[in-house]
Amino acid sequence: MNDDAERSTETRLRESLAQVLGVSVESVPAEARLAELFPEARRIEAWRQWQQACPVPLPALDHPLSTKMGWFAGGFLGALFLLAFLRTLGVHIPSSMLVGGIVGLLAGAVGLRWLAAPGRSFPPGLVTLADLAARLDAGVR
Repeated sequence: MNDDAERSTETRLRESLAQVLGVSVESVPAEARLAELFPEARRIEAWRQWQQACPVPLPALDHPLSTKMGWFAGGFLGALFLLAFLRTLGVHIPSSMLVGGIVGLLAGAVGLRWLAAPGRSFPPGLVTLADLAARLDAGVR
């Protein structure tokens, strides 16, 4: 068994983060809050650096729930306006509310993925480095 496999996920996270931050491993305790390690002003770039240096695959930064809901609501409204416009042209789409909901959800997801600014929030439930290690050990990204 190689040395990397024998070390815990938490240890590997701490070591790679210490390397990225340029500090000793002892100064990065497992109880360290991610928000303090990654200030919002530099969070995206610092997280990318850590993803590259970390031997464990890290989850991507996320968007806050309010941003997600805004994109999905915008997609839904856009789809409803499109369906209403088609209706005024005489084009009837069966189950238009269902179709509008599905198209709106897809439009919101596409907009959030390709048009929105990159996420700046940590995935839900991640507050400390230990939380991240536990999630990675459980196989959830």
